[in-house]
Amino acid sequence: MAQTITDLVALGGYWAVGSHGQQHGLGSPWDVWMLAKAAGPLTALEVASMMVLNGNPLENIRNTANIQYVMKAGVLSDANSLDQIWPRAIKFGDTYWVMPEMYRIDEKR
Repeated sequence: MAQTITDLVALGGYWAVGSHGQQHGLGSPWDVWMLAKAAGPLTALEVASMMVLNGNPLENIRNTANIQYVMKAGVLSDANSLDQIWPRAIKFGDTYWVMPEMYRIDEKR
C-alpha cells in the first residue's frame, strides 16, 4: 500500500493519512510511518495533516507521534487535550472514551 501511495504522489496525485479510531492516538502516526518506509519522511509529511511537532521527523519519522499542536480547517488545537487555541480558546470538553464514574471511589463496606 505504501508503495502504491508513493507512486501516486510521484505522478502528481494527492493522498491523505488518517485512521478510523481503531487505535486512538496512534492510527495516523502509523500511517505516516508506513508511508515513510516507501516514500521517505518528507513525502510522508507532505500527505500528513498540519502538525507542530516537538521533534524533527526528518531525523526520526516516529517523532510524528510527539505532537504539540494540530491545525484542521484553520482551527489550531492543543494535540494533548484537543482544546481549541485559535481563532478563539474553547475547551474540548469530555471525550466519549473517558468515563468519570470509572474513577469514583466507593466508600461502602
